[in-house]
Amino acid sequence: MTTQAKTFRAPTMPEALAKVQIELGPEAVVLGVRKVLDGPAWQVWRDPEFEVMALPGDESASTGAMVWEPSTATSGSVMPEPVTHFSARLIEQGLDESFVNKIIASAVDGMSLRGLSERRMVRDFLSRALASRLTVGEFLPRKGEQRVVALVGISGVGKTSAAAKLAAYARYNLGRSVALISVDTFRVGALTQIQTFAEILDVPLSVCYTPGELSAALAAHADKDLIVVDTPGRNTRRALEMVEITTLFTPLPQSRRTYFVASATSKTADLAEATTAFKGLGLNGLIFTKLDETGGVGSLYMLAQGVGLAVSYFCSGPRVPEDIEPASAERMAELLLGW
Repeated sequence: MTTQAKTFRAPTMPEALAKVQIELGPEAVVLGVRKVLDGPAWQVWRDPEFEVMALPGDESASTGAMVWEPSTATSGSVMPEPVTHFSARLIEQGLDESFVNKIIASAVDGMSLRGLSERRMVRDFLSRALASRLTVGEFLPRKGEQRVVALVGISGVGKTSAAAKLAAYARYNLGRSVALISVDTFRVGALTQIQTFAEILDVPLSVCYTPGELSAALAAHADKDLIVVDTPGRNTRRALEMVEITTLFTPLPQSRRTYFVASATSKTADLAEATTAFKGLGLNGLIFTKLDETGGVGSLYMLAQGVGLAVSYFCSGPRVPEDIEPASAERMAELLLGW
């Protein structure tokens, strides 16, 4: 008599796999993994769980489960351990399940059965696949060229420190002349913070309360290669706040570059909603912050996929100017896949 496949659920993938091993033994064969919502549909606050479908190892041969069929690999057939491992890893990172299935399917279609059994080879293939889907690029000025860069985003994502790090990177790594402008006058802490940064970097700082003052500050720093404008964090669900920042942007030149600053600790849905709200300001690129504060960066990767903007810089710590680096698609793939 053939044993029926069993499903196991837990808050994390390691816990779900542990349940499989306890009940079915260490030779159990994983048939599939997915993320599901537990509880009745009306409980909108419920957290997702990981579901693993598996068979006892001694049943896999009699059921034919070990026959590898690439065309159905992501919808029920047994996957080699490396494929299962990285599929679970990417879902746990926060990547959309359908996106993960596509990436896994590309590995199944593009690799040999022997390669799919080698974790290093599967990781290398998935790393290239993930990196190839991420656009990166800097927008800082060449020597002798002036550029105005504005940073926008929701509250608490680290815009002010990102502005200081960007200014420091341009000055110390690229040898550009730099000025800072702050229009984030709503928080006393933000002004104190950027004043401290300006003193440390020894760059001029202008604090502007009105569009007129911003226009005058831009003219005063016209001799600088780079002008970095730090803006107040906005609640995108409050229409008045979005109107205020749109008004503040009026004096900025059309040639400006506007970065949306996204924190790795933010939810994918919140980031998508925020970028939609800020689109009217003419977004040109992304800066990812707080990469050191979470083990999951899937929300940032999915954001880049959804908005189609280039990722320009990674910020991963409190130090200025050390904790900023040009974005790398390969580096993002490493963070997603682990070692």
